[in-house]
Amino acid sequence: MRWNSEQQPDRSNNRAEPTSGVLPFRNPAPVDARADTAIDLVYQAAEVLRSIENRAAETSARAHDLARQAAEQLQLAESRVRALEVAQKTADAAAREANARADEAERAARATEAQIVDMSSRLDAAEQRARNAETRAIQAEKALIRIEDALRAEFLNRRQPVEQRSAA
Repeated sequence: MRWNSEQQPDRSNNRAEPTSGVLPFRNPAPVDARADTAIDLVYQAAEVLRSIENRAAETSARAHDLARQAAEQLQLAESRVRALEVAQKTADAAAREANARADEAERAARATEAQIVDMSSRLDAAEQRARNAETRAIQAEKALIRIEDALRAEFLNRRQPVEQRSAA
């Protein structure tokens, strides 16, 4: 609201002139110019405040959006971590199972190796017995041949005197 220049008294000079009975007014233009300047400054300040509020609202909206995005990314990361933990537990269980199977295979291999060593020594012993038996068989065969030869010789010697007796 603007002041009418006729309604504003001169506040710088409040002396009344005794002769006229009317108070003198000074030119109100400088007061109106200051008032206009002050009102313009108030409008400018209001505009600056609105601008600051708008920027603050935009910044707040961006901050909320960034916080929402960060929360979503955090949830995704937590989901990935949980999935990786489950996968790790599964892998650990599979590794434990594989280790158990490997341990069992090692035990079976050691048992098989022990059986092979035992069988090898049994085979060696059997081969030695077979060689011994073969040696004895050869010796027995040679002895049998000598016995046969001795029996033939004895039989032939006995026969010759009978034949010689029958020819005589």
